[in-house]
Amino acid sequence: MSLCVKPQNKELHSNKYWKFNSSLLENKDYCQKMKSLIIDILNSEELTTKWEFLEYKVHQLSISFSKHDQKELQSKELDTLTQLQSYCNKPDPSAEDGQKRLSLQPK
Repeated sequence: MSLCVKPQNKELHSNKYWKFNSSLLENKDYCQKMKSLIIDILNSEELTTKWEFLEYKVHQLSISFSKHDQKELQSKELDTLTQLQSYCNKPDPSAEDGQKRLSLQPK
């Protein structure tokens, strides 16, 4: 199966642009969703402008996935900071607490 892409006349494009975050391609879930999206659109018989629709859906999926990924990352960061703060604020930290604190600091 292959997809052939031909650019349209440059005058039809607007000045606004969206830049694809290529780091999403390292995420297996994103790649799987993207593959199924492409297959669904290619197999759809009712769509006459498949390329424009695919472009729109890739944009939509990428932004949604990036927002979700960012929220997860912020949540993990907050959790790590909370744990680190709890170990730093202990009045009488044990050796184990010190090691846990040291393991959390690089994160």
